[in-house]
Amino acid sequence: MVFDFIQMFKSTKKIVYLIPMYSKTGGVEVAANTLIEKEYQGFQLEKLFVCLDIKDINNPLKIIGSVRRILASKPDIVIMSLWRSSLVGLLSKIFRPRIKLILFIHSEKNTNFFDYIFTRIAYIFSIEIWSDSNSSFERRFRFKFRRIPRIISFNSRIINRSKELQNMPNFIYWGRKSIDKGLIRALKIFNGVKRYYPNAKFRIIGPDCEDTDIIKSFINKNGLNSSVLFYDALDFQDIYHIAEKSSYYIQASKFEGMAISVVEAMKIGLVPIVTPVGEITNYCNEKNSIIIHSNIETVRDILLTLQNEDTYTKLSLNASRNWARTTYKESFIEACRNIISYEHD
Repeated sequence: MVFDFIQMFKSTKKIVYLIPMYSKTGGVEVAANTLIEKEYQGFQLEKLFVCLDIKDINNPLKIIGSVRRILASKPDIVIMSLWRSSLVGLLSKIFRPRIKLILFIHSEKNTNFFDYIFTRIAYIFSIEIWSDSNSSFERRFRFKFRRIPRIISFNSRIINRSKELQNMPNFIYWGRKSIDKGLIRALKIFNGVKRYYPNAKFRIIGPDCEDTDIIKSFINKNGLNSSVLFYDALDFQDIYHIAEKSSYYIQASKFEGMAISVVEAMKIGLVPIVTPVGEITNYCNEKNSIIIHSNIETVRDILLTLQNEDTYTKLSLNASRNWARTTYKESFIEACRNIISYEHD
């Protein structure tokens, strides 16, 4: 109440949240799409996507265009997710030094050289560091300069556990069709299960990327074409309906941050089959998941679970329990309010 009263007498700040690409499946993009562009108490929120189509993701003209849009928008604060946004934010600050930057971290690893460079430069010039989890921040930066991140909940939506789930050899994944997400390893594990369950299915949902052809080539070489079903990026409601036909969510990522798709799958009640990386290690364990240590052991654990209804039910119920009810939107807006509060002080 005191905060609301004070805001009545203060000018409205403009905050631009900068995201590299519009997508229906990427964790960052999905969470950002839950935010509503409007005037909140004390600030106006605007979302800006560097590009709207994956084919333009490496187009330098999109970077230049985004800088121009930010300068035209005249924001007080720019929040930057992922390295392309950091590049745009830093270039914007060169032309308008009064812009204040916030770096938003979503992964414990750098994806490439540009990510390493621009993220660290943005780290230096940002007034605050936000992160989807402590592990993303702690493992990303060796030298932290005594900075403490603000953790933003990545509980992007309230999801009810499905009542339609059955213990079947049906697997699903949604997110980027990327090798970094462990899709080749996931397919190897799936192929191991398929030898015992020829009718097993693996549904893969998400936008194509530079690795898609490599993944499809692996599927062709291993005769999995009729067993692996590909879908383009879908709205979550459509994903939910497809997920209800599945029993297990498999993601063998090489590295991760919060892994929002894993969280969503657990809320639905799917049993996650995951590598112990990033923040996943803090919410997936032997009581609610099948942890990937080796492919052979994972295939064995899946087969044992498929043969035991009680084991599957316990894992499924445990997976869907104990998730915080604070949403990403609530956490994000509260963080913006806190920034505005001390910016006015």
